[in-house]
Amino acid sequence: MATRGKPAKSPAEKKLRGGRTDRQAKPAAPVEIGLPECPDYLSFTARLEWDAITAELGNRGMLSPHDGRLLGMYCDAFARWRRACEILDQEGPVIETDLGGVKANPAAVVADRIARLMKDILAEFGMTPAGRLRARPVEETKDQLGEFLAG
Repeated sequence: MATRGKPAKSPAEKKLRGGRTDRQAKPAAPVEIGLPECPDYLSFTARLEWDAITAELGNRGMLSPHDGRLLGMYCDAFARWRRACEILDQEGPVIETDLGGVKANPAAVVADRIARLMKDILAEFGMTPAGRLRARPVEETKDQLGEFLAG
């Protein structure tokens, strides 16, 4: 889910900045706004996160009824991340091996991977600083120079 390079500009931003008119993107299809149904397979912790995140995204008008699967993946990942963090809190960042040595706790690796997945999904919904910049609609401004030159 991670993107490479600069984030794409919205059609409104391209229009404001000018550019080649033969490469103007077609306007995006309208998306139905609404809350998705909570999947029945979510655990208790995942359902708590579902309630919290759908309330926040719903207030922003950022959810469609079709976003349920992706949001369910995020909530399930959140529950697994919390469990890995609890194991880390109990056992610590390193564990003793059968031979008497120490190694990194596998729960730390799991927690790190799940955290990256959660960040990527949150970015899709505009819930990270960079994601908010991409998700924020660009307001049209007056072309003061054009108005001045036009008289």
